[in-house]
Amino acid sequence: MSRLGVPLALLALSPALSSACKEPPEPASLSYDAGRSRRLLQPPGGEVRAVPPHLIHADGVGPYVLGATLREVLELLARGPRVVLLQIDDVVDFSLVRAEQDALLIGVEPLGGVAFVSVLDEEIGRTEAGVGVGSTAAELDAALGARLRDPAAARHPSLLVFERLPGVRFVLDAPGGRVLAVVVGSRSSPPASAGAGQDAASGEGEGAAGRFEGAQSAAARAALDAGTLAPVALTPPPDPCAASVDVGERGAELAALGGLDPAAALWTSACFSGDDAELLGYDRGRLAVVAGGNSSSLAPLRRVASHEAPGLVFAAPLDLEGDGRSELAVVTQHEADEIRWLSFELLRLEGAQLVSLGAVEGYHLSERNSRWVGAHLSEITLIPELHARGAAVEFGGLYLHRLPTGIETVVPLVGGELQPRRRRLSPAPAAAEQLDGGLSDAAHEPDGVVLEIPGSVSEPALPRPPADARPTPTPTPTPNDARPGAPPAPGQTVPATGAVPEPAPAPVPAPPATGPRREAAPPSAASRTNPAPPARAPENPDAPAEDEREP
Repeated sequence: MSRLGVPLALLALSPALSSACKEPPEPASLSYDAGRSRRLLQPPGGEVRAVPPHLIHADGVGPYVLGATLREVLELLARGPRVVLLQIDDVVDFSLVRAEQDALLIGVEPLGGVAFVSVLDEEIGRTEAGVGVGSTAAELDAALGARLRDPAAARHPSLLVFERLPGVRFVLDAPGGRVLAVVVGSRSSPPASAGAGQDAASGEGEGAAGRFEGAQSAAARAALDAGTLAPVALTPPPDPCAASVDVGERGAELAALGGLDPAAALWTSACFSGDDAELLGYDRGRLAVVAGGNSSSLAPLRRVASHEAPGLVFAAPLDLEGDGRSELAVVTQHEADEIRWLSFELLRLEGAQLVSLGAVEGYHLSERNSRWVGAHLSEITLIPELHARGAAVEFGGLYLHRLPTGIETVVPLVGGELQPRRRRLSPAPAAAEQLDGGLSDAAHEPDGVVLEIPGSVSEPALPRPPADARPTPTPTPTPNDARPGAPPAPGQTVPATGAVPEPAPAPVPAPPATGPRREAAPPSAASRTNPAPPARAPENPDAPAEDEREP
């Protein structure tokens, strides 16, 4: 082997020798799955609060519910809420909490809790049906169903209330337009039950609803008596007094008959005279009641009554007494000397005339008191409504502050009251003429009339003697021709004689010759006990006097 081959062989054997000299490798450790590591949740460092969109329900908007205190409301809001005092004498009076960038208003009464919640933006709140600010009146009808029918309420046509949400008012920009705001609470009318307190089975309820309930109950009893398993189902008849009116092509004819502007006239149905429905139409300054306009009536159209109402805001039927006969609520707006106010009047249809039952003014606004709340008079709109409460009519509505950029404020108005006059009863028959002291004139009392004297025993007055029994009047004697037995003249002294005269009646003071007539003095106790005998004529006028007879 050459010298070069030995190093090469050693170099080739070196890896094998080095591997043989190393220690054996350690066995690989077994790994096990310990599962997912547990996470410890820490409480959040900031505040957690409800965020819009909120649910609009009958008791409030989201977590802001009616009746809550101001402290509870502030705890739900982020720090630094805007709380302002919105106050105009006899118009609005609330502590107003502005939230969600002034798109949510929460009104708190001075001595109470949350009175209302207003939604001014469509992103703040929606109803369960998905409608709210920005929806049209048609979309509200499709989503919420029937509108609330309350005969004891009269609302502006820009206010819509539905049976599903009786405490929620949808404010439209115009009748049939889009929703500007949604107001929950504060003087909302509950649904009126037709025929309440009556026997539904007998059909004595008020209106068509009561008659339908009675007919349905009677049909059910008849089905049970006949052994029918399924009761008879009846369709409730339409109530003509509660039907909404769509005059359609007859609008021009009705407007011409009532003397109204066809482009501005609004029509509604009501029962002013009884069970037959009339149509009430009005424009900006006049209203009219037209009969025969109901689709179920075959009578020709005729104008029943009309009424001039300058500055008319709206007119609507209002059942004051709950008898199914509606009165007419009329609201007008007036302006003078830079002051604007509303006038509320209640009318009743009597024959062919609308008779006023009372009127009252309210909500006086001026440029000065409007600036107290950061508004101009031209930016403020009042949307009125009325409710019958017993014998009175309460009026209220909404205060709306609208800027060119959108709605700034919508709050309820301070409530007022109108006391209507009742029908006057015919006056009672005139009583006997009463004189001073409450006593009747004794000289003019008829025969047998009982004189009632306070503190004494009532006795019948003595009857007057007949006219033929009275003595013939004789000329007044003078001192020269006086004879015994003759009545003395006034101021004459009669000399005493030996004859014993008859007992004379008790003297009665003569009334004065001049001056006003005095009343006869009431009889004394002695005269009531022993009344003097009435004057009697002599039995024989030709017989000589008693003192002329021979002894």
